[in-house]
Amino acid sequence: MSKNQEYAQQYAEYAMEQMRRYGIPASVTLAQGILESSNGQSRLARNENNHFGIKATPSWIAGGGKYGIYTDDKPNEKFCSYDSVGDSYEHHSRFLKENSRYASCFKLSPDDYKGWAQSIEKAGYATGGKYAENLQKIIEQNGLQKYDRQVMQEMAAQGRQFGVEHNPLQTSEGAEHGTGYSFPVERKEFLFVTSPFGMRQDTKDGTKRMHTGMDIRCNNGDAVLATEQGGKVVAVGNKSLTVEYPRADGCKIQCTYKNLGEVFVRTDDTVQAGNRLGKSGKSGEHLHFSVRQIHADGTQRDVDPAAYLAEIAQKGNIKQQVLHNGNDLFAKYKSPENAKENLSPDAWMKKLLSSEDSGVGLSGCSDPIVEMAMTAFTSLMLLATQIDSKNEEEQKGWIGVILNGDETEAYTLAHIDGIRAAAENVSLPEQDIIWKERVGANDGCKSAVKDLIRQGCEIIIANSAIYEEAIKSEAEKNPEVDFVVINDSKTQSTVTEDGTELTNLYNVHMDTYEASYVAGVTAGMKVAKLKEKKKIPAKSFDEKKNVKLGYVAAEANDDAHADINAYYLGVKAVCKKVVLQVEYIDAWNNSDAEATAAGDLIRSGCVVLASNTDLDAVMQMAENAKESGKCVYAVGRNSDMRQMAGKAALTSVVSVWSVYYTELFDAKLNGRYMEQNWNGGYAQGAVTISTLGKSASSGTGDRVKKTEEKIKNGKKQIAYFSTRALDGILESEKGQEQ
Repeated sequence: MSKNQEYAQQYAEYAMEQMRRYGIPASVTLAQGILESSNGQSRLARNENNHFGIKATPSWIAGGGKYGIYTDDKPNEKFCSYDSVGDSYEHHSRFLKENSRYASCFKLSPDDYKGWAQSIEKAGYATGGKYAENLQKIIEQNGLQKYDRQVMQEMAAQGRQFGVEHNPLQTSEGAEHGTGYSFPVERKEFLFVTSPFGMRQDTKDGTKRMHTGMDIRCNNGDAVLATEQGGKVVAVGNKSLTVEYPRADGCKIQCTYKNLGEVFVRTDDTVQAGNRLGKSGKSGEHLHFSVRQIHADGTQRDVDPAAYLAEIAQKGNIKQQVLHNGNDLFAKYKSPENAKENLSPDAWMKKLLSSEDSGVGLSGCSDPIVEMAMTAFTSLMLLATQIDSKNEEEQKGWIGVILNGDETEAYTLAHIDGIRAAAENVSLPEQDIIWKERVGANDGCKSAVKDLIRQGCEIIIANSAIYEEAIKSEAEKNPEVDFVVINDSKTQSTVTEDGTELTNLYNVHMDTYEASYVAGVTAGMKVAKLKEKKKIPAKSFDEKKNVKLGYVAAEANDDAHADINAYYLGVKAVCKKVVLQVEYIDAWNNSDAEATAAGDLIRSGCVVLASNTDLDAVMQMAENAKESGKCVYAVGRNSDMRQMAGKAALTSVVSVWSVYYTELFDAKLNGRYMEQNWNGGYAQGAVTISTLGKSASSGTGDRVKKTEEKIKNGKKQIAYFSTRALDGILESEKGQEQ
């Protein structure tokens, strides 16, 4: 599935909702969102939930509207900030509806996407050319017209008219029930709970453990919903998320969803009751739903989700039942006169057979009716002792992973993908891996280590050098556990301050400077071709006629300088007359700082940008500049970034983490020796550059191939030269290349 299609799938409900309210084709709204927000990945989209680039007017600000300050056409421009993506979609529709410039659009049919696209462009929505053509291309290539047809058919069948007064906004006025409350899974009749809150017996060892949530039977892909108004997404993990709801007394309720197949929200998103948070996955064919109360004094307790849902049902007048083995889980939370009687086996069988859950997990029978009956009957016999041994709440892991970010960040995603690929290579089940995302340094890391050891992890991986001190301390305290830390220097130590050798500590360093050199060759080829065709603007040359290049560095450390120096030498191996301007931002994952630095370099005339940060803001800024007609290209980092920068991307420096993790897992599984201080470069297949972008110059592929072969076979050695560059410009080249 393409990035465009992923975006459309995630936000189609918002677009269709706007079509019902205002008559704007859902396909056009989605195409504009895709184009204006870079598939939801732009800084405006991520930081402000602004998917259409709408600027904050004086009236917006005077009315209390929030805004963020960004550099666009001019420095320090104010852009609208929204509590949710749904609010951005609503404001975009009202922007069109209330602006007389677009009056002609609303005379068109709601499914005339071609007419709408042309009319919006004619009215002056976008200053760039071919806007309507681009919208139409996005719509037709991704089949977005289907959403228009769906709404048209729905409105005709229900005899409804397009317009605000006929179609209230679901996301602002409450859930499906119209009351501001919703159950966590979309169901018409009842929730089928396979394992409730409370003590339960482990089928493997017979021990009893506390199950702090409830498992709700789901089909793969069922909609997972927010339960109340005004929730804030406080955590998004691997197949999980947590939403927090404030209470008037100062306490907070946190609802956690696990075993998800897809997650549609991000940390800090605001959600309303009934909003789709994601989709259920295949894990055990259930959704794990848990509730935690956090008191004003900071104390916490796990709450029976049945008690919480009973409260939700009462407040929202929700008539659905929550049943386990025919028993009403709400009964003990109701007054005796209002408590519902438990179902008889026959009644439970009948109810189960007629439910939406009746066909979940069926196999081996050609008659679906017979199969459903057999499955339901078996469920009745076994439900009393039914245990999901794979329940995430009680997971026992072999490998624990501490991450400084999450899947939305290129660097962290590279580690996640590498670990998963390695696990597959050695036939290691993923349930043997426990993930800890967005873990803080020092105390945060130490706390995560303790929890992972408690859950049985024998190998703990920390993916950032920020954890080095904490990991060394924990390795000394826990000699029975192996610790792996990713280092940012080739100079590494496994010895404590008192001279103790830590045999359970493994340091890993990726020789990315080798790939940076090759990426520099790619950039040099582009600069040389631009010079040859005289397409470099005058402001991109310094007083000595050197072409200006830019680099955004996270920190002024050894690794950063080695990368910068190697990249610079790679460029100069092709094009001698260049100068490199370096901006240090003192942060690995600060998108604002990264974008600001990139913007400064672009304005100074830099033709090619590169970076060593964890994020992709440099690449996005280069793409924006390229789209506006500037001569700017970029080299990405950590992952192939052609998707987000199709015009600007030359290549990306990539670490192939699966190489190290496969070696590590295999050694530990088979009792083989594993080097404690591991450096991986081209020779090990641990670093490389990604597939060349469309903007790469002709002949680059051949030049890159020859360079890579020389590095692999040792004929060309790139030295780890870590001397600090002076005044942001490399001044010494001696001894950098051997």
